[in-house]
Amino acid sequence: MKVTPNPERRAKLLDNARSVSNVDTQREGIHLSDLTRCVTKSFWTMYGKYKEKTPDKTVMFFLIGLGLEKMLRGTTACPCFTDIATLFEKLCVQCAFIQGHSDNCSKCVDGKVLVKAPEPGIKDGVQFSPDHYDPEFEMFDEMKSTRMGWKKDATEPSKGWPIEWVRRIMGYCYATGSTKWGLDVFLVIPAELQVVDFEFDVEELEDFWNDFILPRRDALIEALESGVPPTPYEYNEDYECKNCEAALMCENAVLMKELMEKTGE
Repeated sequence: MKVTPNPERRAKLLDNARSVSNVDTQREGIHLSDLTRCVTKSFWTMYGKYKEKTPDKTVMFFLIGLGLEKMLRGTTACPCFTDIATLFEKLCVQCAFIQGHSDNCSKCVDGKVLVKAPEPGIKDGVQFSPDHYDPEFEMFDEMKSTRMGWKKDATEPSKGWPIEWVRRIMGYCYATGSTKWGLDVFLVIPAELQVVDFEFDVEELEDFWNDFILPRRDALIEALESGVPPTPYEYNEDYECKNCEAALMCENAVLMKELMEKTGE
């Protein structure tokens, strides 16, 4: 037996993944996720100064997330079942045994289709796209996958909730007029699913939106209009700089600013 790596086929598969996931496609408008994480990096991506392909590892993690969302949303009855049920009501018992529309439907399997994500929305010029709405529990939920550790009591991560997750959930709550939001976390390493609910006061959601989201939105809008990035290292958490693909852009921006200050330009 002989086994050899096939880099050409690997590259093709990764290109397929990029194409299906649209991970390299630049979105239109300002999204909530652009404001809950490093705004300066969001600028580099949106303004076109940073056009590197998404790293292979990031693409693979992205695929895990897409697959997770698709599976956890579950399935629902295909509209074709409703159509054929209505038709059967008008048929005699004998005729009701004819081949149903569902057997010929190209959209479903055994009358079931995958549940789609809720329709995107916009609030104060900020676009948002919830992962899932559960009609049984009458609430939205965010779906995440992670390799981080979890406390033994299964109530929170070993190092606390990722601040970006909490910000995103708070933003979703305010934008949709909700005070409760679910979080479904797939722990990759132990292959476990943790499900928790976040609840907030209306006042803290309003303060978060007005004091955190809107100032960042305004800073990003101003930067996009002027072509000057938001001040590096002002709109981020320290950990976001580690292994950041746009780190060199921020370093150059700081050096350029210092040079301009020295020359009085």
